[in-house]
Amino acid sequence: MSTRLRSSAVLCVSVLSLLLVTSRQGFGQVDRGGIVGQVTDPAGAIVAGAQVKITNLAANQSSEVTTDANGHYAADLLRIGGYSITVEKAGFKKAVQPRVEVGVNQTARVDFTLQVGSATETMEVTAAAPILQTKPLRSVRSKPSGVFLNCP
Repeated sequence: MSTRLRSSAVLCVSVLSLLLVTSRQGFGQVDRGGIVGQVTDPAGAIVAGAQVKITNLAANQSSEVTTDANGHYAADLLRIGGYSITVEKAGFKKAVQPRVEVGVNQTARVDFTLQVGSATETMEVTAAAPILQTKPLRSVRSKPSGVFLNCP
């Protein structure tokens, strides 16, 4: 009987150990992301106390944070997806970033430069790729090396 009891105890401990090990694998996986950034004025000075509204575009849910003494803001544990960001501060135009993608376990950085003006004016921030030169460069005639050697 003791052998049967011992076998049952070993089986029970083995099953519990297996459950504990497999359940711990899920703890390290995060299906959330974040958005951070800094708010400055046109001269590059920090803007403390600005209201930053971050809205999930799919769920239409918003969260608000305020920039700290260094002009930084942070929103953690955001669901994966697209967000719009609105920044407001008295004496500045409202700034809007219409779409920012938040990925799994990633933090998107979105900095703002607020323009001086009325809060009723809105400045939309767009991230555009740099313009590429598509025309071929003009050819340049080269001068004989002696021309440059004889310069004063």
